[in-house]
Amino acid sequence: MAGYPVKVCAVPDLSLHKVISDRARDQKDVRFLVGRYRGSLDRGALDIAVAGLADLLAKPEMLARYRDCWK
Repeated sequence: MAGYPVKVCAVPDLSLHKVISDRARDQKDVRFLVGRYRGSLDRGALDIAVAGLADLLAKPEMLARYRDCWK
């Protein structure tokens, strides 16, 4: 269907949506996104956002999983 606009989620935003989830598939997706787009992601901004979400949701393990993706 050419000619129809499609809205998509930017990689950093998609990463944030996925990092909240406890599903193994979403965690795998976060690892893929970080690996694939490592050079173009603003890690400082993502670190702050994920830390805030982990604190807000009382899920420190979420922050640990996210940080492991960057190793």
